[in-house]
Amino acid sequence: MDIIHVSDAKGHIAGLKETEHLPLGIGEIDFRGLFEEILRSKFHGPIVLETQETEINNAVNMAAGRKYLEMILADIHKRLR
Repeated sequence: MDIIHVSDAKGHIAGLKETEHLPLGIGEIDFRGLFEEILRSKFHGPIVLETQETEINNAVNMAAGRKYLEMILADIHKRLR
């Protein structure tokens, strides 16, 4: 695995429909469980966040998604040590 693309979605379309990139934490993806497994695998590549933006020049959802993932990753790092 060289790169991970991360987005959120709801229902049966999670991961199947390219146009649904909800703000991270709004959908039904278990990011905590996902990233626990990724960290256990010792992945060190880039993580690309994919979210829909209401105003492309603002990147509000992208910034919030990054903060959301940083919080989850910090918690997982503490528990895995």
